[in-house]
Parts: sequence; structure tokens; C-alpha cells
Amino acid sequence: MGFQKQARAVFAAILFTAACSAFGADCDDLKEMSVPGFKPNRPVGSVAWIGSTLGVTRTNIGVPAVLTRFDENLNQLGETTVSSSSVLRDLMLVSGGGEFAAVFISQSGAIIFQEINASGVRVGPEIQVGAAHGIFPNQQFDAAYNSQLARWEILYSIPFNINTGIWVTSIPLQSAGNGAILDRQLEFSIGVPPLPKIAVASDGSVAVSWFRLITEIPTYCINVYDGQYNLRKINLLSSNVQKPHLAAAASGFALLYQAVIGGNTELRWVRTDSTGTAGAEARVVTGTGIDVVPVGILWNATLSEWAIGYEDAYNGDSVQDGDYRIRRLTSGGSVISDTLFTSDQVKRNIPGRYSPVWSGGAYYSSIERTPSDASGSLSYIVKHCPLGGIIAVRAAAPVPFQPFTFSAGATGGQAPFAYAWDFGDLSAAPGQTVSHQYGKTGTYTVTLTVTDLLGDKTVKSTQVVVVDNIRRRSAKK
Repeated sequence: MGFQKQARAVFAAILFTAACSAFGADCDDLKEMSVPGFKPNRPVGSVAWIGSTLGVTRTNIGVPAVLTRFDENLNQLGETTVSSSSVLRDLMLVSGGGEFAAVFISQSGAIIFQEINASGVRVGPEIQVGAAHGIFPNQQFDAAYNSQLARWEILYSIPFNINTGIWVTSIPLQSAGNGAILDRQLEFSIGVPPLPKIAVASDGSVAVSWFRLITEIPTYCINVYDGQYNLRKINLLSSNVQKPHLAAAASGFALLYQAVIGGNTELRWVRTDSTGTAGAEARVVTGTGIDVVPVGILWNATLSEWAIGYEDAYNGDSVQDGDYRIRRLTSGGSVISDTLFTSDQVKRNIPGRYSPVWSGGAYYSSIERTPSDASGSLSYIVKHCPLGGIIAVRAAAPVPFQPFTFSAGATGGQAPFAYAWDFGDLSAAPGQTVSHQYGKTGTYTVTLTVTDLLGDKTVKSTQVVVVDNIRRRSAKK
């Protein structure tokens, strides 16, 4: 194959690869879920994704929980009542094994677990977590799914009596129909409140975090275990921890929390590997004003990135809600982007209260506000498509002093978009479609930066090869 034909094949492959790497562009940004003054209001709560279905918990205090299901374009698939007990507080939705699980504090004060299939139908009976220990006021819990062992892990606190401490109840996937429920104590020393969190990595290792008492000072810590809760490592972190969130990656964990610095707040994180070895504490978000409030953190294996949902409250979160934002970080912690979660400028400061989830093509979150007249909540489901860039390259003859045509595209984000090119030869140009020629042969890295209306940016690169157009023949002897 000649140089020119070979180069055209390379450029066709580049165009095909760039187009195939685009994110899904169908982004229905908002879905209204409850309106003040209408009953039952049922504001949105925790969200979860199980492969093809988005589940959203909804409830009013004192009534059973409702699960509303959507497809990836926020078309409603159904709504069903999924609990027998009435909900008092802390309704949480977890996904795993192709199913959902709802965990909440009931009106009696008990921690209730209910598995739910993809059609919204209850699987098995409601289970009271830690029933043998009694019911306690201000009890706290967290939950996760262990894909290695096909079971739900419910972490909870017992504030007083002979069983005081941090406990975990392991409930096998009930649709699988086997296995026993296990209940075990992990720690007896806890602070008040303990703020317990649990996360399970895809390799089966488990991280548990809570406030424990160190010389009578509540100090937040992370313990890392294997799948059978054999302790691997204890990490004592800090007493300056508020609103913690714990997330798992393939073989490690990240703890995100709010820290108070000089009267203002910032977000910090600590990461550990699967052995429990912790890295250094690091600042990840500094707000534009008084307060930054963490909403949640998750590892996105599709894009190999961490995503942090947070509220940037310029005047302080006790005074006024701030902008609800999403910050995306590389696996090493470098910022990929930071932008508003919703492009709707009227609803940008309706706060999220539950961790976002990833579907494989978009982030989803619930946002909710209670009006001052106490007539009910105003709430929405938000779909956020990450901003992505597309590069296409065309060249009739990829040789020196002949034009290359570079075309840009964007997926996700909020139009209009601005495009900036770096051609890899110390020259640059703006525009969606640009022409450029190279003066020398060689391989050049072309970089495209796309910026959307909200100021979000994404960077994409490809390489072009400029070849010698002179046929060279060997000398006759």
C-alpha cells in the first residue's frame, strides 16, 4: 500500500474511533417529580442504577416507601409501594445483583431492609436489621452490595447497652434463595454521633469508617477488611471530619468529607488501597464562599474517574442553598472538569441530598427543595451527560504544505460550544472546522479543547502523520 493510501486508511480509522468514543447525546436534563401543594407530594430521595433501570425512592414521613423506575432517558417505567412499614427517616436505595434494596428507619425506630426486583416487586419479607439488640433512638446505618459474595451489607450503630459499637448484618441476595443472615460486631468504641459508612470494592474487600473515641476525642477512622471481615488495617484520620462519604473503586477506597478551616469549610479526601494502606489527606474542593457541602462520591469505571457531587454555598449553607455541582477527577486526583449538575439556570441551586449514580452514559441525581410555606417539596430527577469531544481528520494528501481539515464535535454538556485547537507544531486556532498545513514530515499530536456554556471543559487528542511525498528509488549499480 502506498503512503497516501496508507495515510487515508489511518485517518478513516481515527474518524471511526473518535465517533465511537462519544457519549450518548440524548440528555433529557430534568424530570419533575413533586410539586408543592399537591398530595401525596412524595419528594425524591436516594437513587440507584441496575443496568437498564434507574430507581428513585420516594416517600412522605409516616407512610410506606414508593419506588419509581425510569429508563435512561427518564421515561417512567412504573411506580410501586415497596415497603410494609412506614418510613420515619433515612430512606436509602442500594443496587446490586440486578436488584434494588431499600433500607430505612421505620416509625418504630427499627432499621428495615427490603429487597426489590427490577420490576419493582418485593423479593422476600422485610427484615429488621439487628433485631436481637433492640431498638435505639438516633441509630445510624449505611448499606452496600458485595458482588463477590452476592450479599447486602448493612452497617449500623448501637449507641448503648452491652452491645454498644459498630455492627454489620450480611443478608444474602434473597432472589438467589440461599445463605444465612450473619450479624457481627466490628468495633465497640464509638463516638456520638458515629456517622458509620461502608463500601465494598469489586475485589471483595470492605472498608468501614466511623468516629471512634481516642482519649475521649471522637476521631474518624477507616478500617479495611477482607470479604469475611478479617481486619487488614486500621487508619486513624482526624477529628476534623464532617458529613463523610465513602466510596469503593476496583481495589481501593476514597473517603470524602467536609473540614472546617478558619470558620469556612472545604472538601478533603483520603484514599486507601485494598490492603488498607492510606495515602495523604488532600484538599479536593475549595468553594467560592463560606461553605462547601459534600453530597456524594462514586468511582466511574467506564470513564476511569471519580465523580463528586457537592453544593457550593457562597453565603453559607445555613443561610442559603448554593450551586449544586459535579467535579470529575482522574484516578490520580487531577481535575477533569467542574460544572453545574443541571444546565437549567433557574434550578441550579436546588440542592442534591443523595449521592449521584452513573448509568454507563450519564450521571443521575435527585434534587429537592422545601418551600418556606411548608406546603410540600419541589423535586426533580436530573440527568447530567459529561462533556465529551469528537475529532475528525481529513487530508487529500497528508504531505508537507498540503491542508489537513480538522472537524470538532461535542457530546453532553450545554450548547453553545467553543472549540480550540493545538496542532502540535506550536500553532493553534479556534473554530469547529479548521484547516492547517504542516511544513515538515513527522508525527504530530493534535489537541482539541471544548468549552460549553457553563464553562465546563474537556480535552481530546489524536495524532496525525505527515509523510514524504517524494518517491525514492535505489541507485542502479
